[in-house]
Amino acid sequence: MDSVQQSLIQTQFQVVFGMEGMLNDDWAYDVSVQHGETNRTNVFGGYTNVDNIANALNAVETDRCLTGGDACVPLNIFGGFGTITPEMAAYSSATALSRTEYQQRVVMANVDGPIDAMMSPWAETPLMMSFGYEWCEDASNFTPDECLKLAPRSCLGGAGGNSLPVGGAFQVNELYMEGKMPLIEDADFAEVLELEFGYRHSNFSTVGEVGAWKLGLAWRPSSEMLVRVMNQQATRAPNVGELFSPFTSSLNNAEQDPCSAANAAALADNAELRQLCVATGMTEGQVGQVEDIIAGQISSFSGSNPASLPDEETAKTFTAGFVYTPEVSWATSALLSVDYYDIDVDGYIGTNTPQEVLDGCYELGNLDQCSQITRVGGGLLLAGAGISTFTTNLSWLRTRGIEATYNFNFDLEDMGNLSLNGNLNHYLESESLSAPTSSVIDCNGFFGPQCNPQHTTRAITRATWSYEDYSVSLLWRYLSDIEREPGVIDSTFEPFKRIGSYNYFDLFTSYQVNDYTSLNFGIDNLFDKAPPIVGNQAAGTARNSGNTLPGHYDVLGRTYRFTVSLSF
Repeated sequence: MDSVQQSLIQTQFQVVFGMEGMLNDDWAYDVSVQHGETNRTNVFGGYTNVDNIANALNAVETDRCLTGGDACVPLNIFGGFGTITPEMAAYSSATALSRTEYQQRVVMANVDGPIDAMMSPWAETPLMMSFGYEWCEDASNFTPDECLKLAPRSCLGGAGGNSLPVGGAFQVNELYMEGKMPLIEDADFAEVLELEFGYRHSNFSTVGEVGAWKLGLAWRPSSEMLVRVMNQQATRAPNVGELFSPFTSSLNNAEQDPCSAANAAALADNAELRQLCVATGMTEGQVGQVEDIIAGQISSFSGSNPASLPDEETAKTFTAGFVYTPEVSWATSALLSVDYYDIDVDGYIGTNTPQEVLDGCYELGNLDQCSQITRVGGGLLLAGAGISTFTTNLSWLRTRGIEATYNFNFDLEDMGNLSLNGNLNHYLESESLSAPTSSVIDCNGFFGPQCNPQHTTRAITRATWSYEDYSVSLLWRYLSDIEREPGVIDSTFEPFKRIGSYNYFDLFTSYQVNDYTSLNFGIDNLFDKAPPIVGNQAAGTARNSGNTLPGHYDVLGRTYRFTVSLSF
């Protein structure tokens, strides 16, 4: 049989037309219109056709199947290597296609300039304003072939689940204004103290009218120091993917079914838990008797629910920090910026994890989450059973942290130039709550079924030496250690409980041959550091595969790349 194959064909184009100019000596305008389309075709090949292979195996002769009609080609899987003919493979194989079309149109107009009548008595620069209008339309359509539509299993050897066609569009009209006004200029301890503000009013065809605003101050006590603070509220309406995602059935991660035989001891002494199990589709005799979740995976039903589409989410953000650019003798330039951020998102758009739904129902008694559980035969393993994890509005999430950026340049005279720059982010808090009756999920420094791996500290530093037409740079990537979520760490295999800190080094060199040609060579993961081994139940299915976390660690080992850049 052929091996599993997947290919992606994508086409994209964008057209932009714009004009800009001056309305008078002070006020400028710009107008633009753009249209863009992205079309993507996914081809899934090399799988088995579930129905056809069942017909092909149901044969007692080499040229006739007992079911499937004349088109069926009997399949002998015990004949040894080379006995499966191309005709057998063609009949028993499946190739599926899906097409995704995305279209966006934008019309924008903006004017900006000074309002001379509004000026602070302690400054010489008037209020600077910008006013604008924007119209946008987003449209998306997803079209699967008949193979992908099959339910409850797909024709792709039972891999994944069915996908149904879906499509839609929304429009938004927006009016906005932004302004900056110096309050103090050229004073002692205040080269400039500037007020910044803005407001945007949006009218969506989906969620209606929403608003966003910002208000902040920038204070420069000297030419070397800038202190800034900003408070703002932003509103995000659901995008086309969140509004019109196809309904799919797929595998997702979960640790335990609280109503299964694995939890029989706790069920025997907890009448309330037994009652919740019965309320979600079990008989009294099935409680504590059905099989538990296998291999840490369970079916989930995801996508957009037309009967309950998500509403907008609202974020409140506070940032405060400084930028220090001292003049020093040991460097040609130096910059250090440090910022504190505090972000609260109310009604954030997302999905519950299957385990979160199970815990919310059976541990916390959240009836809304109980309604998301579908049992067949009392259990969660038979076809048609699973957890609904549709895109919706969850309660809140909060992130606090400190981010630092630095950039230093050194003149080595006859030896060229050396630059050192980097960025460091340290999370102080990263929590979320899916529903008022649920438990707060703390993901700072953890990974697991409810937390995508989140390192408390991440940093990158790059050192670059340049000499004439040559340059060499070394990039250091740092990821702090993480542990499995507290709720599941006790049941985790000891070597899989913790991942230590990781350090990656990438080397890159470049040679400018002439004004038009450059040669580039790079080595990623210079010291061939292997990814951590954590099993295949370490985190959500989208993040955890191959017994590791490929989205967060290098899985290919040391890799080489060589490019030639030509400019005309």
